[in-house]
Amino acid sequence: MLVTANGTGSLGALTLNFGGTGTSGTTSTITNNSSWTVSNVTSGSNYAGDVTFNAAATSSSKNNLTIGSNVVLPGTGKITFTTGNLNYGTVADTAGSVVTLNATQGSAAFTGNNISISNASSVMGTIAFTSNGNVSYTNNGNIILAASSLGATASGANTIQSVTGNISQTGVLTVLGVNTPIAFLASTTNNNGVVLTQDNLINGSAKNTISITASGNSAYYSKNDNGIYLGTINIGYNTSPVGSQFTVCAKSTANINETSGMYVWGNTSLIASGGNIVMTAAGNNFGAITATATSTGNISITEAATSSYLKVNTGTGSFTAQSVTGDIITATQTNNSAIAVGGNSIINAAGQISLTNSGDIFNGVGNSTTLTSGSNATLIGTQSASNAYLVIGNGTNVKGNLSVTNTYSGGQINDQGSASSIAVGGTSAFLETGLNGSSVANGQVNLTGQNNVFTGGLSIQGFIANIYTLGNLVILPVSNVTNANYTSLNGNISTAGTGGSYFGTLNLNAPFGSITFNNSIIINVGMTLTGINADLSFLSLANDLKGNSPNRNGISGVYKPPVP
Repeated sequence: MLVTANGTGSLGALTLNFGGTGTSGTTSTITNNSSWTVSNVTSGSNYAGDVTFNAAATSSSKNNLTIGSNVVLPGTGKITFTTGNLNYGTVADTAGSVVTLNATQGSAAFTGNNISISNASSVMGTIAFTSNGNVSYTNNGNIILAASSLGATASGANTIQSVTGNISQTGVLTVLGVNTPIAFLASTTNNNGVVLTQDNLINGSAKNTISITASGNSAYYSKNDNGIYLGTINIGYNTSPVGSQFTVCAKSTANINETSGMYVWGNTSLIASGGNIVMTAAGNNFGAITATATSTGNISITEAATSSYLKVNTGTGSFTAQSVTGDIITATQTNNSAIAVGGNSIINAAGQISLTNSGDIFNGVGNSTTLTSGSNATLIGTQSASNAYLVIGNGTNVKGNLSVTNTYSGGQINDQGSASSIAVGGTSAFLETGLNGSSVANGQVNLTGQNNVFTGGLSIQGFIANIYTLGNLVILPVSNVTNANYTSLNGNISTAGTGGSYFGTLNLNAPFGSITFNNSIIINVGMTLTGINADLSFLSLANDLKGNSPNRNGISGVYKPPVP
């Protein structure tokens, strides 16, 4: 049945039955040059023709098209509801408008200045919209979004909602307006997601946000160059199983940004092919995090509670991680990868820091890693020949214990030089564990900042160690250094703890303090002492010092030698 109707004024009571044998590719068009209501339109399930309902709006008439009752078109053709003009008129349904189309093979298109479809009992199948105003669309069951667009003059909030199903797409979503936020809401039960993985082109800005609420795995991809701006993100909802995941991918040079806190129950993947990742809202709450900025992009992530990292890759960019109230840790999943940072790293946690993946690499070639922790901090760097240095940044402040390890043979753990500061409230351990082919550590530890404070003492492992502290320096057991130079600028040097340490040569410099040994220490080659007082009475010259008498370089006060 092919129908073309043109009229003015109300169509009145109009009943159309398209039967069941329409040919694919044919279009039946019903046009009325006035506002009107589409009602009592039916077809058979085998009807394959397209049908268009048109209100022919103009700048003067501004005609509206209303979808009324008993619109049942379960065939496989495309059904179009249009005002006939993107700039004028509204396409809307009513409380009694239950539209039934073919949920799997049919499609519906809506065109007008404003589109308002809100009857949750309708079943539409694939949908598309074209508007220069705004769109509000609610549907029962799954929503499949075909190629759709909001024009440059579009303005106002937009919503796509499935009450009981999920939302996906087969075509690109294009938004050209500058104040056109859009929210996608899938069912908040039964693991229903929002998956938008086409090369979407949304004019990114703080007013053009993408918001997603879903109970299942969800994703949003974009290929525009001016950024992704995420609005309200709630993936997994409050009653969903843990494991609902969220992926955001900027496929161009765009940044990934947010305007409010995100909530994701499961793993969160943030991928910026050429831009930055900036997720710094204090209310963020993620599952295990993967963040990739593979070019020159920087990554900055803030989370309200504990942050768990599966993988980070910044290319040549920097990495900033903050937990407002919790810890920053390596994810415990068996598939966790590594952190690879090409620029500076800033790690800030109210609780502990524990980044212990054996494959983590923190760039120390002109860059540093700065740690701030309200508890303990553990950092392991698996450096390489091209990136052998692990540099602890100026301003590092750890309230508890600090442990830093570089596993590369011939690598170094350094601070940022004489003006830098590392402050540790508990014990400190700096361990170069890479071996030189035997059992001897082959790296260096150089902490020469004259503002360093290691309150609870420190243990060092490496071939060479050059250590400066502003105050007291306490050598803890399990230190193992071939050539060690320790300086306390304004305090004392002592040993403490249970167990021994091992040195080849040991040079101790406390120009304004004392040097005191309180437990066993093995020095195989020789020791030089500089200070006011020195007490070596705990040591054995024969056993601890291997028969080598200390070189006293300016001990001006009391000296107690080792026992024979």
